[in-house]
Formats: sequence, C-alpha cells, structure tokens
Amino acid sequence: MTALWQATVDASPPLARWLERPDGRLRVGRLPRPAWPIVAASIARDLTARRRSLLVLVPAPERFAGDLRTWLAGRPPVHVFAEVAVSFLDRPPAFDEAVSLRLEALTALKGSDGEPAVVVSSRRAALRATISPADLAAGTVELEPGAGPDPVTVAARLTELGYSRESMVEEPGQFSLRGGILDVFPAGADSPARAEWLGNTIDTLRVFDPTNQRSVMGLGRVVIRTGRELMIGPERGALAAHRIRTELDILALRADVRAEWDDDLTRLESGATFPGVEFYAAYLEGRRPSLFDHLPEQVVVLDFEPQRQLADARSIAEDTAMLAAAESENGELPAGFMLPAVDLSRLELGTARPSMEMSAGEMNGEALDIGWTDAEPLVGRKKALAGVAKQAEGSAVIVATEQTDRLRELLDAEGVRATVKEAELDVDIDLNAGLHLAEQDLAAGCSQPAIGFNLLTDAELFGRVRRPSPRKGTSTRARVEELKREFTLEFAPGELVVHVDHGIARFSGMRLIDTDGAHREYLELEYAEADRLFVPVENLDRIQKYLGGEQQPTLHRLGTGDWTRARSRARKVVQDVAEDLLKIYSQREARPGIA
Repeated sequence: MTALWQATVDASPPLARWLERPDGRLRVGRLPRPAWPIVAASIARDLTARRRSLLVLVPAPERFAGDLRTWLAGRPPVHVFAEVAVSFLDRPPAFDEAVSLRLEALTALKGSDGEPAVVVSSRRAALRATISPADLAAGTVELEPGAGPDPVTVAARLTELGYSRESMVEEPGQFSLRGGILDVFPAGADSPARAEWLGNTIDTLRVFDPTNQRSVMGLGRVVIRTGRELMIGPERGALAAHRIRTELDILALRADVRAEWDDDLTRLESGATFPGVEFYAAYLEGRRPSLFDHLPEQVVVLDFEPQRQLADARSIAEDTAMLAAAESENGELPAGFMLPAVDLSRLELGTARPSMEMSAGEMNGEALDIGWTDAEPLVGRKKALAGVAKQAEGSAVIVATEQTDRLRELLDAEGVRATVKEAELDVDIDLNAGLHLAEQDLAAGCSQPAIGFNLLTDAELFGRVRRPSPRKGTSTRARVEELKREFTLEFAPGELVVHVDHGIARFSGMRLIDTDGAHREYLELEYAEADRLFVPVENLDRIQKYLGGEQQPTLHRLGTGDWTRARSRARKVVQDVAEDLLKIYSQREARPGIA
C-alpha cells in the first residue's frame, strides 16, 4: 500500500514535479486549514528524503509545530524559530525560552550534522533581529577533561556568548567562577555542568544539581552555545555605547530614566552581559540580521497566507513606532533610537528562493488545487456513523478522538459492527481501507477523496463536547433551561461583553445544537462587520461583562490586531500609573517626620 505522504504528493502531478526540482514560486489555493499540517508533513517527508531542508512560515508557529510533530513523529525533528512575546520597547528578561528555541532552530538550519531540518516560524517572529550567521558559527565553547584553555579564558568567552556571571548558577544562561572551578548552565540544557581545573587543563567535568549545588555524575564533553541572539565583549560593547552617546540625546531623558540608561551604558562599555542587553542589539550588531539570512541554498520555503503574515508584521511595526514616538515625547526614550527590529522590506521572499505559497481561500491568478476538503460535520445527522462505516469499506477513515468510550457507545447504538483498528497518526501510515481509531485530540478533520483518505475528529463527531449526555426524554426547551441554571451568566442578550482573546462584542444569546443524545452549547458573540464567534460553554471563563464608562465602545473586528493593540496601550497606561504611585510613595517615605 502507499503511504499517506507519498499519496498526497502523487495525487497532484504538478506538485510532484515541482518537488523533484524546486524552482520559483508554486501557488496552492483552497487548501482547508485542517489539512495544512498533513500536507506540510508530506512535503517535509519528500524534501528531507532528497536531503533538502524546509522552512514553514505560518501564523501561530508554535501551535502549528505541535500539529506537524504529530504527523512527522520525530522523523525529522521539528524546530521552532519562535515569536518573542516581549515588546520591542521593553528590555527582555535574563532568560527567555523563546530565544533558546530560536537559537536551536538556527543551529538546525546550519546543518552542522549534515541532516536536513524542518523549521517552523512566521514573519512576526522574523521581524525581531537575531544573531548573525558568523556569530552563530563562532558562538560555541567546548569543555572536556584533559583539555584547556584556562578557566579565566573560558569565563571571558562565556561573557562574549551572552552568559551572565553570577555568584551561584541556577538558571540557563548563567555561569560562575570560583578559582579553578567553573559552573555553567548551557542554554537549552536540562542541567548545569561543573568543570574543575588542574593547572590550565580540565581535571573533572560533572553534572550538578542547581537546587543543592551537589555534583551528580561525570561527563565526557559539554558543548556550550550562545545563550543570546547577539555577541558582546569589551570592543563591541564600547563601540555600541559610544554610538549611543554620540548619536542620541541622552540628556533629554527624564532623570529617573537617564539614570537607568547611564547604568546600562556603563555595563555596555565594559563588555558585560546583563538582563535586557538585547534592547541595544541594533547598536551591537548594526546589520540587524534576520531569520532569512540563515537560510542555506537548498532550503525550500512553505509559505502559508503570506499576505496575512506581512499585514501582521506591518501592524506590529506601526504600533511600535507610534508607542516609541509617545515615549520619546515623555522623555522615556531618546528620539531616533534604533529598535532591534528588521526592516519590513526584508520580510519579502522574492522569487530567487524556491517557495510554495498556500492559502485556505481563493487566490488571484492561477493556483493549484491539490484536492483536499474540510470534513463534513456529523452532528445532527441520524445514522451518521453507519454512513462512516459504509465509507470505510472502500477508503481509509481515521477517527482521531480521546473520547473512545463514547465513540464505541455511538457505534453500538447505531448497530455498526465494523472492525475498528488501532492507528498512529503519521504520514507514513498506509492507506488501507477500513475504520481506524487514533487516540489523539485534533482541532478538525479533512479528506482527500482522490487518495481515499478521510480524517474525522471530535469537532465533526461531537462538536467537541466532553460532558455527560442529558437525561433521555428531556425536551430541547427543558435542556436549554437546564443549561441556563447550570451556567449562571452575569450578562444578558444584547449586552456588551469582552472576550479575553478577541475583544469587545455583543452577546446575542445561547445556542444549542442537539442530536440523538449528543449536543453542544454555545455563547453567540457578535463582532464588527457582522462577524460572529461561537464560544463553547466550557470556555465561559474567557468572557466577562463589559464594565466601561458611559460612552458606547466600538466592537472589535475578528482576525485583526485591534484587540491586541488596545491591550498593549492599556498595559502601558497601567504601568505608567503604577510607576507614578511608587515615586509618590517613595518621596513620602523620604520626607523627615515631625516629632
């Protein structure tokens, strides 16, 4: 039998021919979102077999990488060049897991082990500058018993790699030096290592427990890679500090802000690493390297909804510029300060690199349709599972659900006697006709009729409900009333509410989808431009009543950055108020008392 990935590629001769000799830009339209991970995994399997790496650009890359890992099953591993949550105007923390993921992804793309890589990212992630290819290649320190150099030289090198020197090592990105003993917690490692020198060579190398500082077991070798997306050192730091002092008007800053900047610039001049040093990355590395600077020639790019990604990046850049201007007016940021962001024009791929553009919608001009469709919902259809069993007689039907007991009860209730075989979700699965069960939770299903593949999930089977079925004989109206009693709402139909992820909407009421013992309840929210969102009652904690002032607010739009921008502005205002209050209280404490 043919594996799923091979059948997916072979079902579209234009796609198969393009993968044999990737060149230019191939455009694929009408590809439903539930099929994206399967198609991407199939393309990854084909390309890695040809010793080519794959970069996937997609909105929400972390979530997509999780779906992709399911279908690739670790062959090859999937890396994420992650989106950093910290604003360009804020100083990053001493350690950020997203930065470690980004550096791991860049290392995988470099292919030092000779293996092709699969990396998932987005233009939002690529908007933030990263380490240069040259610095990444040079940013490695290796420790092993019997080798050098001396501990002072190693400590100086770790500082250049972005590690911070501490009295005690507790977190990744830290090191300490006490005489001939050096402790270091490599970025991306699970545990720190302790090296003890005898003269200028390492005598012992061991793992130690950061909670009690006790050595645990011996090591033969430790590879330490840079823990930050920039390189520092006395020469580079002094040059950056000089540029900032000469090109920017630091004296125009508020007194309290200027004191913070003076401290940072003093540390920069010494070449020291400190939490938030990435804020000055544009002066430490003037070229502001991007993810795309790390792509080797043999990489193919799979680009999902590129225009949406570019619009998202553009919105972030515009919002950041607006907030930067406001901070400059308030004396919180020097006018003309260069943020560690990549120019938007560099996020365009162009035609020089082989790439595939994929979209769920129609595309202007000629676009390939590779035959995938959304799975049809079964909620509300009588004898739906009997129809599924009939379909399984001539094609592969995979049911991905974590509600296996409930599924078997429904099969028995409809008199389905078909054999249900266990299956693992993997693009290497053979497309044997029959009904297959995979204990996996997926967002939605899809199908490819030409290859006889059908995927059903809880979304199609149950509407994703995981609640006990109502009592038999209960009417629909009675069940709606029971629902209202079970979920006490603090808002009524027609009132404004706020969804934590999507913003201000109008609550339209409850909706109930009912079918032979399976039902799901929704809260219907109305957004701007007639958009509607149906929220399952189990996600009721994501919604609260709008408690604004007398002025009627504007409804937000779905699928835009309106709500995110509003939250960012509100967070900034709250932070400013908190800082002002702290200053007032500190001034009061500093005043002498009256006896």
